[in-house]
Amino acid sequence: MARKSSGDSKARILEAAEALFAEHGFSATSVDAVAKKAGVNKALIYYYFKDKNALIQSLFEAFLQEVMDKVRPEGEPRGRPGPDQIRSIIAAEIQRMESKKQLLSIMLMEAFKHGEHSDFLFTFAKTAMRHAQQGDENSHSARYWLFEFFTGFLASLTFVTLKDKWCRHFSCDPDAALDHFLDVFITTHFQHHDEFD
Repeated sequence: MARKSSGDSKARILEAAEALFAEHGFSATSVDAVAKKAGVNKALIYYYFKDKNALIQSLFEAFLQEVMDKVRPEGEPRGRPGPDQIRSIIAAEIQRMESKKQLLSIMLMEAFKHGEHSDFLFTFAKTAMRHAQQGDENSHSARYWLFEFFTGFLASLTFVTLKDKWCRHFSCDPDAALDHFLDVFITTHFQHHDEFD
């Protein structure tokens, strides 16, 4: 019988932790529960991660690296996209975010707390927004970054994390909800971008 590689074990631990943190919250999830869900001995978790804080930090850092790896290639045109392109770009970003919905839920939950992981949402948002603008945060005013965070980034994040619950509660089709969200998001958020150009 072939032995599982250490990489497989570590990946199972991270996957189990992500699912449990999203379902129960970081504080309410024990290392024992992660070990049980991952099918590993608790000692193996401590072999890879100093403690539960290091486990969630590893999840966040891997996600942040993934976002940074998605930066637009140098040869890609940087002109202002048209309305149809904007809609396609936003829809693609939402689809990418949906693949990480559990982790986004954890970040959102942690942001409401006062612990050491409460600022990670802002670190993630800063990186994502900076890369989307192909520049650093100093190239725009503080007003612009507030606008981007609260009307752009946070709107998209909450839509992704709450869409399924919204659709169940209000008995609506998820695809229709996405179409309506894109209509409203483009009308409310992107119509005000000219104020910052």
